[in-house]
Amino acid sequence: MDSSKDIRELNHLAEKLRGLYALAWRKREAFSPKNPYNYDKVWMSAAETIKNIGADPVLYVDAQFILMSGKKKGVMPTDLLGEDAIDRYKKMIARGTTPYEAEMNNQIFYLKSLLKANQNKEPDDILMDEHMPIKAFIRMMLCSEDALGFIGKKFRNSAILELEFDPGVKELIKNKYGTRYKRIYPERVSTRPIVQYFEDPGPPEENTKTRNYARRPKRYSQQDNF
Repeated sequence: MDSSKDIRELNHLAEKLRGLYALAWRKREAFSPKNPYNYDKVWMSAAETIKNIGADPVLYVDAQFILMSGKKKGVMPTDLLGEDAIDRYKKMIARGTTPYEAEMNNQIFYLKSLLKANQNKEPDDILMDEHMPIKAFIRMMLCSEDALGFIGKKFRNSAILELEFDPGVKELIKNKYGTRYKRIYPERVSTRPIVQYFEDPGPPEENTKTRNYARRPKRYSQQDNF
C-alpha cells in the first residue's frame, strides 16, 4: 500500500472518529464537549492507534465512554490516546459480549417476558402496540412477514433514526442479521444470500399462526393510523 493511500485511509478514519465521538457524547454526556474540530492531531493519532491494533472504531470510542463514565470533566478527545485507552478497549473485548449485543439481547428478553405475561397475544400484537417501550428497529426485525408492511409504514423512519444514532448496533444487525437489516434499509443490502447471517435473532418463531393483515386492516387502522 502506497503512502498516499495510507494517508487517505487515516484521514477517512480520523473523520469517522470525530463523528463517533460526537455521537457517543450526545448519548452519554450531560455537558457540552470541547469543539472536536480543535483536535485534528488527536483524531489522526487515534486513527493510527486503531489501525495498528486492528480495533473496531465504534467499540474503541464507546469503550472510553462506558469505562470512563462518571469522570468529572467527561471524556475528552485526548482520552482516546495512549495505553490507558487501548487497555479500556481490551477490557471491552474481554467481556465477550459487546454493548450492542447486550442491547439486542435485552430487547429480545423483554419481548419474551411480555409474551409470557400476555399469553393471549402473539408477538405481532405486542410489536404493533406503540405504547410498548420497544425499540423501533426491534419491531422491524422481529415481526412476522404478515405484519411487516404495517409495522414498516409506522416504525421504519424511527428505526432508521435509532440505528443512525447507534452505529454499533447498526453494524451488528447488518453483519449478523442481513435479511432483517434489509427490512429497515431495503435498498442497502444485496439480494444475494450470504450464509454467515444468523437469520433468526429472536421471538418471531413463537408466532405459529399465519395471519393475513392485508385482509384485516381495520383491526389496527383506527388505533394506529396505518
